[in-house]
Amino acid sequence: MKSNKNSSEAKFFPKSSYTRNVALMMAKLKRDQAMNSDILMPRTRDRLDAIQPLFRAGLREINNKKAELATLMSQKEKLKAQTLMFCAHYHQVFNFCIKRGEYQPAMRGYFGLPIENDVLPSMKREWEIVQAAESIVKGEQLLVAAGGTPMSRPSAAEVQVKYLAYKDLISRGSNAKDALDNAQEALQKLNKETDAVIKKVWSEVQSFYNELPREGMREHGRAWGVVYARKGILLTVNGTVTDAATGLPLAGAKLQFANGRNKVSTNSEGKFTIGTTLMHEQPLTAKLKDYETAETIVHLTDKTVVCNLQMSRVS
Repeated sequence: MKSNKNSSEAKFFPKSSYTRNVALMMAKLKRDQAMNSDILMPRTRDRLDAIQPLFRAGLREINNKKAELATLMSQKEKLKAQTLMFCAHYHQVFNFCIKRGEYQPAMRGYFGLPIENDVLPSMKREWEIVQAAESIVKGEQLLVAAGGTPMSRPSAAEVQVKYLAYKDLISRGSNAKDALDNAQEALQKLNKETDAVIKKVWSEVQSFYNELPREGMREHGRAWGVVYARKGILLTVNGTVTDAATGLPLAGAKLQFANGRNKVSTNSEGKFTIGTTLMHEQPLTAKLKDYETAETIVHLTDKTVVCNLQMSRVS
């Protein structure tokens, strides 16, 4: 197997809370298993023992706050729809009553509605729904004071029940969002020490095993949570996809390396070009409707590689 001389190997340090937590957990597990070893310096062991439980607890707190917020948001959305429906129905029934002569058009003013028509208020945003519900509760009080008959089906009392429950969830949801923000900020404050400890652990582990063959050192490093990234230069693979029986070019075939992200399709002449930073032998697949998936191994040793594939129709 040829190696790509333009490639490089480096440690891939974690960049997310999840990957930081995994790195700390693996290092702590190995540190506990090697209590009396000299793999880590005493100061590094102490720092690892201190930060790992703190970071794990902080991440757990975030996950708990996220779950709590998601539950409240789900409940709020349901009550939002119900409150909106009750408010809209109340206004619609009130306008029907005006058409029947039970109320005077001027009474729309009690509810903050336009007197000259039966247009419903905008209730697209959260505050608009709350405002509409409050106007209904206050408006009916004015309606009754003016000698009007209270509305029913729905009543202002029914609107108020939904509105108060909805308003409570708005407040609780806001508090839950603040709690989540605080938990995330608290964890972010640990990132500097967390990253420093991870880098220190990985450096000392590699130094301890540096006299082993490269693969042996990496094997021990991975057990401590070290993540190795091997990067190559950008390579280009060109080729043509044809029908195995007729030899005719196939347009629209989709190609992708099994271990890569890039996807391309063949043009009208069956030709394709796909770029990759993968290295060594890599499986390349081609898929097309009514054809069996084709796969070939591409040897990525040069900057430009030619690779042709044949596809057989599904029998």
